[in-house]
Amino acid sequence: MENFNKRSKDSKSKKPTFKKISIEKTRDLHFFLQSIEETKIRDISKDREFLSNLLELNVLLTQINQIASQIKDENLFLKTICELIFMHTDIKLVFIGTVNENEEIEFKSISGISEILDDVKISVRSDIPEGQGMVGKTFREKKPSYLYLLKEPVSKIWQEKAKKYNLSSGAAFPIFKDNNIWGVISFYHSKEDFFEDDLIRVILEKISYNIGLGLERIDLVNKEKELAQLRDALLNNAGVGIIMLKYPQREIISSNKTFAVMMGFEDEKEIIGLKIREFYPDDETYEKVGQFTEETVFQNKSTVLRNVRFMRKNKTSMYSDISGVLVKVEDNVKYVIWTVIDVTERDKLSEELKYQESYDPLTGLPNRAMLERELERAFLRAKRFNWPMALAIINIDSFRMVNEKFGYTVGNEVLKIVAQRLKTSLRKTDFICRFSVVGDEFAIIFENCQDKDKLSVIFKKIEKSILEPIHLKDNSEVNIIGLSMGVSLYPYVKVENQNELIRNALQALYDSKKHKQDRANFWTIYGDAIVKKQNHYQMLLENGRVIVYYQPIYDNQTSSIVGVEALARLLDDSGDILSPEKFLSKFTNENLLELTRQVLTIALRDVEELKDDGFSLAVSVNVEPGFVSERFVEIAKDIIQKSRLEPSKIFFEILERTEFAQIEKAIEHLTKLKDIGVQLALDDVGSAYSSLLRIKNLSVDKIKLDQGFIRGLEKNPQDLHFVESIFGLARAKGIYFVVEGVETPDIFDALISMGVPLLQGYAIAKPMPKALLRDFLISGSYRFRSLKSLLGIYARQLVQHGILERSIYFGSHIEDILCFTNFRNSQLYIDMKNMGLPENSLVFKYYEEYYNAVNVMNKNPNAENWNKIKEIENNLEKAIIKEYRKSRRELKEN
Repeated sequence: MENFNKRSKDSKSKKPTFKKISIEKTRDLHFFLQSIEETKIRDISKDREFLSNLLELNVLLTQINQIASQIKDENLFLKTICELIFMHTDIKLVFIGTVNENEEIEFKSISGISEILDDVKISVRSDIPEGQGMVGKTFREKKPSYLYLLKEPVSKIWQEKAKKYNLSSGAAFPIFKDNNIWGVISFYHSKEDFFEDDLIRVILEKISYNIGLGLERIDLVNKEKELAQLRDALLNNAGVGIIMLKYPQREIISSNKTFAVMMGFEDEKEIIGLKIREFYPDDETYEKVGQFTEETVFQNKSTVLRNVRFMRKNKTSMYSDISGVLVKVEDNVKYVIWTVIDVTERDKLSEELKYQESYDPLTGLPNRAMLERELERAFLRAKRFNWPMALAIINIDSFRMVNEKFGYTVGNEVLKIVAQRLKTSLRKTDFICRFSVVGDEFAIIFENCQDKDKLSVIFKKIEKSILEPIHLKDNSEVNIIGLSMGVSLYPYVKVENQNELIRNALQALYDSKKHKQDRANFWTIYGDAIVKKQNHYQMLLENGRVIVYYQPIYDNQTSSIVGVEALARLLDDSGDILSPEKFLSKFTNENLLELTRQVLTIALRDVEELKDDGFSLAVSVNVEPGFVSERFVEIAKDIIQKSRLEPSKIFFEILERTEFAQIEKAIEHLTKLKDIGVQLALDDVGSAYSSLLRIKNLSVDKIKLDQGFIRGLEKNPQDLHFVESIFGLARAKGIYFVVEGVETPDIFDALISMGVPLLQGYAIAKPMPKALLRDFLISGSYRFRSLKSLLGIYARQLVQHGILERSIYFGSHIEDILCFTNFRNSQLYIDMKNMGLPENSLVFKYYEEYYNAVNVMNKNPNAENWNKIKEIENNLEKAIIKEYRKSRRELKEN
């Protein structure tokens, strides 16, 4: 507390004097220190910087797992983490490294002042100087290490870099992967005490732990991908024998059942682990296949080795055509997948392969290959005869649920029945096939289709047929819940070849599935807008049943209503007024844009009329970030420019109901409206860490504190500390500060006492239509008298103590700020007596002690006396809260 003794050098008086600062005194005994924004070093700034770093790291901590789920590349994952840490904190340098074969740190990712690491060699060996630093120690000991460059002996190169780049401290944390030490993440900061805070350390340690989890997840995803490739190969070639061999051992590590049966075994598990030599009749054949492997397979050439002789378990011979694919090389071990076709009865097999080439084995329908041949011919006919044609790809919605509930055997049976129903629903000239060999998609070619209306009739017939309940042989019933279909029409959309027809149909299918909840039909035609079905609330919106209610915003300084928030309502057919909770979730982004357009139009007209009646008000309109675009900006600009209301009276409040990136994009668009004078506000500040960060980074003119912090003030008066912090942040930014959720007289009194400039809530007025708003403004019922509640007393004490603390810190004489000569003459004492607070209350006891301690501090300012004031003030706060809660209980009982 050495700042308390800033005495004037030429003072001869024993009484200390302090540097005076300019202050502004308001009617409610609230003081705003004008030098706060001009002073570079102050506790409140340090708190704010610490809070900013803490919040940024907390946000990053919650995002690491999400980042890992989106990024499958290890290097990109590590780079993203480092960049986010550097971008959102004031850490000078962060890097992640692992250990190479020379026991040196290999930097995997670096963000910040990367020049710091130029010419720097870091080892993990303890016997050399390069390994005796913070990073090497962390890796060896597998626990965090911290470095204080100004206190601890460090190498000459680090001394120079610390001086050049203003480095004072560092911290390193181990990264574990699969329960083993994988690497180290290291941070460097300009402040010596940055890493001393326990919260910072805990968060950084959790970040290093989550990085390890992310690395494990990326490994798992990549391994699953490799296994999936193998499974696909096995599945797509189920009619032939498939084995995977490991070289140079030539050991069988995987096989399908077909190959095992070929060799005379009942199950593929019987041959796993055997050497392939056991299946060749002699060394000559074994060496012949080995040479083929070296010269073709390992060189990634696609060649078939024909008529290779195999020896079955029962010693009979089998002749096969074989081909191999090198799928992986790892630590000098090579993995090859072999396809083995039994050609002992080549003619018979040739016929079967010809059928498999063109037909689906499950449904008996033509397959994708035959579709492409037939589609090419149909496309040429359409061009030659100039008639329209269509390609439709149909998918069974949520067919996975059928497999999960009834099993794959039943699922296959359902696919066969669907195939038959499709055939009976179509014309004989229509071509139908199974589009995917393992999926639930079918494709249909419609030739010489005259118009879309006739196609719609066919589509509805298909839908009706397929959605009929399916009765199985065991009398069980399967119901298909829905279909999705994409249609590509020629020549309505110009295409050059049949492949474009397929691409367009698939895109239309994707769009149809994407809009399953709101589409009017199960099909979507490429190039056409999706026909949406409307719910009851969308129909009300379309029919212009929007009405606007207004909730007044109270100005504490002028004791008047200075603005309103425009709130959307819908007028139901029954005459009921529907609140947003009923309909907002039922709206699309397009609906929300239309709702906002109508609300803005009505609100500007109503506020214009109120202005004509003598009431000049600002108006706030809520904006959902999801629909904000250049189009919305142009719509809003057109409405505003047609209005007589000054643009500076219009606020767009950005709501938090979507991802941060989308909100940033919305504000980027809305900023263009600022060019004509419109102002932007950020709603629900404090509901997430990201909100606090936006205040710092985004161009907004007003912030509204989340109602969650206000509605609970009667239960948790301590939350007023948070309100005071955000209020201070708004003052420092020079932007409007509004508190909503002011529901009770006590909360109103507390916020008024704290000096919050703008308030909104039921304690002032409920939302109301324009006519009632006009009556409300005329009546002047918002002109409140001082309520003098204990919650208000608590708030005033917080403000008073904060002023005292800052005045002492900045060197002002206490008597220049507040009069503490006799506590019984203070306004707080008088107000508490008038409220009937008993004289023996602990509140009066601690209040008197507080006054006395302040007077002692005034005469002898030092750290010990200041700590005594803080201790008493803490007791005083607790006593007020206890007395307040007691009074609330007594009020409920009576």
